[in-house]
Amino acid sequence: MITRYYPVVRVVFMERRTVMRISLRRFAERDLPSLERWREEIDSDRYMERLSPVNFDGSGFEGWGLDYVWYAIEVDGSAVGGIWFDLKRNDRSIGVMGIVIGRTDSLGRGIGRRAIARAIPAARRVLGFDTVRLHVRRTNPRAISCYLGCGFVVTGEGSKLLEDRGKVPFYRMEMYLESGVPVMPSTGGLALRASGAGQAGRRSEPGGQRRTG
Repeated sequence: MITRYYPVVRVVFMERRTVMRISLRRFAERDLPSLERWREEIDSDRYMERLSPVNFDGSGFEGWGLDYVWYAIEVDGSAVGGIWFDLKRNDRSIGVMGIVIGRTDSLGRGIGRRAIARAIPAARRVLGFDTVRLHVRRTNPRAISCYLGCGFVVTGEGSKLLEDRGKVPFYRMEMYLESGVPVMPSTGGLALRASGAGQAGRRSEPGGQRRTG
């Protein structure tokens, strides 16, 4: 009897990862109906006050490139959110940022971080600001962690009285730019007191339930 030995062949099935194509384009009139859909889908009123630039009056885009810029965030050609920058009226060296990821299936995928990284230099070329500022609710540690990961630091804190929610505490966060890249301030930011901000995952999103105020 002849014993034959056969080599063991292991077959490994590699899972193909989906590559997202994330791009920005100018927010247009055709995108305006999406705002209400996004508001309802992520229940944005619980986490943020607005889904559009402060300097956008709702009647047209004449102020685009003068007082604000506003981009639609697209994933594989489909708009999933928006990001905007308002020039601060009493200090035009500051661009005040807002961002929303308005579809639940787009949360937690790193879309917000990548959109921020692309939008800041694009908006700066148009508006010429040197500092990016945002406000985030102190009860939103995941959004805080996301912004810290993008290069923002906490530079102030306060509260705002909202009709339907009473007094809402928030952090002011800023990114200082030099040649279009973040620069950490020599004095450092304020110590965070938001519970769990330091423990949030690296891929936290600033949209949906992780929103700014």
